[in-house]
Amino acid sequence: MVPRSILLLGSATLAAASLSLAAPEKGDRPVPVDVRCDNLQAPILVRRVEPDYPAYIRKQGWEGNVELKGIIGTDGRVFDLSVLKSPGKPLTDLADAAVSQWTYKPAYCKDLEQPVRVSIVITMTFRLKRK
Repeated sequence: MVPRSILLLGSATLAAASLSLAAPEKGDRPVPVDVRCDNLQAPILVRRVEPDYPAYIRKQGWEGNVELKGIIGTDGRVFDLSVLKSPGKPLTDLADAAVSQWTYKPAYCKDLEQPVRVSIVITMTFRLKRK
């Protein structure tokens, strides 16, 4: 299962931010980049780096969804990240810095019996905790 959404909850102090993964939505499945594969085993997230959500950005009221599109290589690394949607550069930079450090067990094409590169969309939600 490939993560589609990530929820980051922040507060004024944010001693410990928590992330939760949600199931991918239909139609948001990874798509092979270089080959046709009808029997694809999705990549599995093995190392997640949580985004920083510094106090100065929270104090400015920055929150919202950052939607990134990228490629997961046959080595499990994420690259070629591009922004599909974002409320602004501060959150885009935080999401990009975190996701670019993630590693996956690569997608595997059972038809070809080999790992394949796939395109994936990841949405990261930064939300300020309201009192």
